[in-house]
Amino acid sequence: ALRRSERRWRFALDGMGDGIWVLSIATGRLAPSASWSALLGLPGASVPRNRAGLEALIHPEDVAGFSRAFDEFAAGRATSFAAEVRLRGADGGWLWTLNRAAVTDRGPRGAPQEIVGVT
Repeated sequence: ALRRSERRWRFALDGMGDGIWVLSIATGRLAPSASWSALLGLPGASVPRNRAGLEALIHPEDVAGFSRAFDEFAAGRATSFAAEVRLRGADGGWLWTLNRAAVTDRGPRGAPQEIVGVT
């Protein structure tokens, strides 16, 4: 039943066309979905695997605002996260994106441990 449920969710998420990403606060590991990579036209080898890699794709004028909002959210000082930023596509052009995220796992003291986002 669990595998069937996971397949349904995967089908629904992939079908939306939105890019999904998961960030582990503890390890800093970023796991973007195939639809996220496709959104930017990035081949597998150039997909960011951590927050620094993600921020390298954000337009220089948008990085500070994104980082500030994300840090507040990841630290548990903000209840929601949303940031509109330009991301560099594989063709070198900029794509305006809206990024939203939710905490999906918390540590023993309630601090966010894992965040799932949608681009």
